[in-house]
Amino acid sequence: MNLDKLNHVLKERKCLLGAFQGENHPDYIISELKKIPSDKDIDFKIINKIIWLKRPATAAKFVRCVTEKEAVKQINSAYRHEPNGDIRKSIDDFCQLKHLGLSIASAFLSWRFPEKYPVIDRHAWRSWTTYTQNKISTDYTKEDYFNYIDQIIKFCKNFDSFKITPQKLDFFLYANSRVFLGKLSKEAAE
Repeated sequence: MNLDKLNHVLKERKCLLGAFQGENHPDYIISELKKIPSDKDIDFKIINKIIWLKRPATAAKFVRCVTEKEAVKQINSAYRHEPNGDIRKSIDDFCQLKHLGLSIASAFLSWRFPEKYPVIDRHAWRSWTTYTQNKISTDYTKEDYFNYIDQIIKFCKNFDSFKITPQKLDFFLYANSRVFLGKLSKEAAE
């Protein structure tokens, strides 16, 4: 992993940390998630709102095929593993619910534990692999996510001068992918 390259890019493009203020952008999603109290038991309304913020089309499918009772039980079960630090069991529990993939599962963890867990999606992953593995990829697995968490936390500790949380670093990676890497991909295709 080449975290120094990511550190250099973050210094150059620090302005991206304040970018993307509209709906369906991470800063909007994060600010909306912060409005939802994360210290109480989750209910179906909160579950649906988090899914809708991450992927509106998935929220519509989710409410049609999962009962309220089933969703609340499964998601509270996923959170139950976290105090022990068993992220793998938490992710497995989230992903057992229909239509909840890794990206949405990571959003639930980031909402409940914002200082600890980043959200993963194809945009953040594309930036991450570009700067740490010298390749462009938008496909990731659960194992990739677990490594991503470890490396993001390591980066935040080692490059403390930014005073950046895993959630904010994830936002930077998303914004960087949308602004710079997406533009480069379109130019390369033309």
